[in-house]
Amino acid sequence: MEARQWAQEMIDFAKKIQPQGATEAFVERFGNVNTIYFFGQFESLAEMDKLTTETMSDEGWLVLMTKSADLFVDGSQSVILMESL
Repeated sequence: MEARQWAQEMIDFAKKIQPQGATEAFVERFGNVNTIYFFGQFESLAEMDKLTTETMSDEGWLVLMTKSADLFVDGSQSVILMESL
């Protein structure tokens, strides 16, 4: 499966389970165009934790993650928490 198609499926899934959320996917315009970045906004860490817990047990999520097995480079994933100024 092509990575950009999979990323769009992930965004569609995120919007389904969190319609009020603002999850988006980006790629670099220059530089490493093979990297996809996902950004999500949450009101609080508690909201993020709740959604993460719900998502990890959702069958649709598990199917999407299985479809992406060949798309990831081991050790390339990371999570960064940011706070707006």
